[in-house]
Amino acid sequence: MKWTALITVMAAMVLCSDARAQQDLLDEPEADPFVIAFYFENDGTFVKRNKATDRHYTNGVKLTLTHQPAWAKRLASVLPFSPSREGEQLKTAAGYAFGQNIYTPDRIEVVALQPNDRPYAGWLYAGAYVQRATQDVFDHFEANIGLIGPSSLAEDTQRLIHDLFDATEPRGWDNQLSDEVGFDFTFRRHWKLPLLTSQGSKVVELIPQAGFTVGTVHRHAEVGALVRLGVNFPDDFGPGRIEQPAAATGLGAKQNGAYTFVRVSGRLVEYNLFLEGNSFRSSHGVEPETLVGEVQVGFVVTYGRLELGYSQTFLSQQFKGQGEKDSFGALTLSWTSRF
Repeated sequence: MKWTALITVMAAMVLCSDARAQQDLLDEPEADPFVIAFYFENDGTFVKRNKATDRHYTNGVKLTLTHQPAWAKRLASVLPFSPSREGEQLKTAAGYAFGQNIYTPDRIEVVALQPNDRPYAGWLYAGAYVQRATQDVFDHFEANIGLIGPSSLAEDTQRLIHDLFDATEPRGWDNQLSDEVGFDFTFRRHWKLPLLTSQGSKVVELIPQAGFTVGTVHRHAEVGALVRLGVNFPDDFGPGRIEQPAAATGLGAKQNGAYTFVRVSGRLVEYNLFLEGNSFRSSHGVEPETLVGEVQVGFVVTYGRLELGYSQTFLSQQFKGQGEKDSFGALTLSWTSRF
């Protein structure tokens, strides 16, 4: 029900968008471009693999604001692993984020501790990121700091949503992880490789990626690749998601277009606080799988200043002893404008 309502509202916003918005961006060359994006992920989707209740990665929301200040170019030039060659133009952007993730065990109707399942946990955080790109290489540096435990307000959020939609009452939040401040730093690099063009325009594109996260919340390395097929690709490096806000180094007027995509990735996990529990936990932890994988399929539609996307992500087992594999859906909505 909540997914139907969200998609109806977002679709109406896209259809009602002024067709002149694309020209408006071109008519304001002196203005500073920026993009506001909203990311929403939930395990209650049209492709329902998680029965009829919340389970494991239950919900995630993230709001970002990205723009192109002069200081981002100066900072990007001194950050390591520069992708630019001598004489090559380097585009940059900076962004700010605020979000919340919710994690629960499989059976949220159970009051007692469930020692063989992932613990109740929340993550309320704020962050900032810097992006830089050449024509075919994109880097994303992101730092987040936030609260784990009751102060994350995850219990309040889940109870509110379940009350609104008359869903199963979550009864085990007394077993959630204890309060703790956590931080993460993430670096990812993407490469863009055209596979097929038609009349000078790309219609199939391959975007490999690699990166790592280090901090008190997550520590892992990852590799993956995305293939997209469509018309009038935006000047970015693939669709954004909560873990990876979309590239904003190519902000400007967008052509109306659409594409579908498939992303496959693997992760080598050294630590995951939301599985293992924190050092001050009042709950339990489970042992993470060392190697985990994801497959994401979806589509993106661009119309004037608006971009709307939907995807479904299928996960391998995240921890030892896990039963069924998990899946979650994601909606993204972004608006590009100028100050």
